Amino acid sequence: SALPYVLSALRQSEKMGMELVRMEAVLSLAHIWHALHQGQKALSLLRRHWGGFDKGSLELRARANLLMALLIDKNDKGSLGGKKEKRSGAGARVKGGGEMVLVHLEAAREAAARAGHTQILMEAQWLLAVTCARCGKREQRDTHAAELNHLLRSKERHGAIGLQG
Repeated sequence: SALPYVLSALRQSEKMGMELVRMEAVLSLAHIWHALHQGQKALSLLRRHWGGFDKGSLELRARANLLMALLIDKNDKGSLGGKKEKRSGAGARVKGGGEMVLVHLEAAREAAARAGHTQILMEAQWLLAVTCARCGKREQRDTHAAELNHLLRSKERHGAIGLQG
């Protein structure tokens, strides 16, 4: 398991004042907790350290925003932007927190585009299209889906699907 190594990196970076290493460790720890079904713990960790991501690279910001969006969608269920509602179906998880999910996905998309990181950009575009569809924003869904389709076609022409680029 990577958990002891990430915790060690986090502690050492805090002691040595290595801010960027600390933020990478925070993001790694949040990913591990998310994978271990400890989403609320991961969300709390990211929120506690959120200001530090502004000092990191565009790629780090994009990855942090993607994870934040996924965690808000999964854990908050409306606590950031609206009423908690008992609903079933595809729109249930994004009803209240959907706007915050979209804000973080847009930030991830923008950072990935500025960094030229196509893989993260495609993931953000796909999640934006899906989230807009679940929120009932059909025009925005279509725009994001078209942008994703353009990215996919561009990658196919260059024969580089799955590679950073």
